[in-house]
Amino acid sequence: MLSQYEGVVSYRGETQKINGLCTFEYATCISPYMIRDKTIPSAFKIPLDFFTYQIINLDDNTQLLINDTRLKDVKIVSKAFIRGVDQYNQSFEAEFEVLSYLDKSAISPDGVEMNLPATFRWVIKDQNKILAIINGQIDTPMIYGLGSGYVGAYHYKGEYQDTLIEGRGYIEYIDRRK
Repeated sequence: MLSQYEGVVSYRGETQKINGLCTFEYATCISPYMIRDKTIPSAFKIPLDFFTYQIINLDDNTQLLINDTRLKDVKIVSKAFIRGVDQYNQSFEAEFEVLSYLDKSAISPDGVEMNLPATFRWVIKDQNKILAIINGQIDTPMIYGLGSGYVGAYHYKGEYQDTLIEGRGYIEYIDRRK
């Protein structure tokens, strides 16, 4: 849900007013572990092996949500959603490409090694016409804790509707492809 926030952040004796766009999201489901308190065999798990979800505020009123999800390395969703305070949500085709990886692989608490992106690109199209190109560069530590993956932030430059854009984005990233 597209939302607006305002408040204050206090840190080390300094207080700063903040406001802007945000997304409020939640999910709920019944877990098989509520019924059975044992590990579920891999053969019964859905083999989602790649997922990235990203959020960019394009301006004070417009937000871009981008998702690429793969099942056994086959794309099942690769979409961009543009929504605004004064506009309906729109969805578009999106192509995600990792251009380079961080020098050091991450090791998750369950021992799985994962290459995390350093730079990447999104190409967003509206019926084969390029609507946006986003070039991102991770600039924060990637923190483990999203399911079996990581979250972080990045700086981006690009173009949206023939206008140059630049700013910050949020990234969720899981890559368990073999």
